Amino acid sequence: MLKLKLYTTLFIPSLLFLFSCNGIIKNDNPKVSVEAGTELDSSNVKGPKKENNFLGNYVGMFEVDDSIAGQKYIQAGEAFYWGRENKISICIDSIRGKAIIGHSVVAGNETLFAGTITKKDSEYTIEAKEAGTNKNDGVFNFTLKDTVINGTWKAFAKIDISNRKYKLIKREFQNRQ
Repeated sequence: MLKLKLYTTLFIPSLLFLFSCNGIIKNDNPKVSVEAGTELDSSNVKGPKKENNFLGNYVGMFEVDDSIAGQKYIQAGEAFYWGRENKISICIDSIRGKAIIGHSVVAGNETLFAGTITKKDSEYTIEAKEAGTNKNDGVFNFTLKDTVINGTWKAFAKIDISNRKYKLIKREFQNRQ
């Protein structure tokens, strides 16, 4: 009798818990507003999905674009100025036809983007816009060749550092424990 009671108090609640989970861990259909009134998600992009080597994570530094005058630096000591560089990851999640969907991660903030991709010679040119709902959203313009992304980012709003540049290298994600 004790075994049956233990069985029902431990096993049945465990089964209920397991079967109550719906299995959704990631939103496979992220929606990003590209233009006013236009929604782009992976369900309404026309054309076959390109399973290629471009999908994945690209990592590097998000630096102040020195070619733009008026960018603000922070003095962090007598002879040290910090331009507020941050590590950036650009993740290309989907390419269908000329549409590209992905997300960026900077300083712990994940932001969706969507845009267009065009091929010229052996490299691809991408213009991708973030949603525009956050004051730090902007537009990415970059080229993609082999496993390297080179580009710039420009904020939609007037912020301290409104122009950045980056060179990112493709990295395979590894979960370390």
